[in-house]
Amino acid sequence: MEKVLVVGLGKIGKPIYELVEKSGKYKVYGYDLDPAKTVHKLEEIPGDINILHICYPYTRGFVRITIDYIVRFNPDLTIIHSTIAPGTTRAICRETGKPVAYSPVRGKRPHIKKHLLLW
Repeated sequence: MEKVLVVGLGKIGKPIYELVEKSGKYKVYGYDLDPAKTVHKLEEIPGDINILHICYPYTRGFVRITIDYIVRFNPDLTIIHSTIAPGTTRAICRETGKPVAYSPVRGKRPHIKKHLLLW
C-alpha cells in the first residue's frame, strides 16, 4: 500500500488528509507543528513516503523547510498546496533532484473538502 504524508493540517491540509484517508487506498500520515492538530509524531512516520503533500504557509524559510522534509521522507513526488513565490517549486526540485509539483487549491471555505473533490 502506498504511503502518503500530509504536512500542515490546517485549512487545506486537514481536508486533504481526510479525503486521502477516506479513500482507503493509502496509508496516510498527518503531521503539524501544532501538537493539537498533528495525527502522527515525526518518529512514527516511515522514511519512504510515496507522496508528500506540503500544506503550510509560505515564509522566508519555506524552501529550506520543505527540502528538509523531502530529504527526511524521500518521497517519490512532492505536491505543494501553499501559495508560494514564483520559482519556488523549481528551486526545491533542483536542490533535491526529486519531482515537485504545485497544485493551487480551488474552493471556498467552509466547503473546501467538497470543492477539492469537485475541482
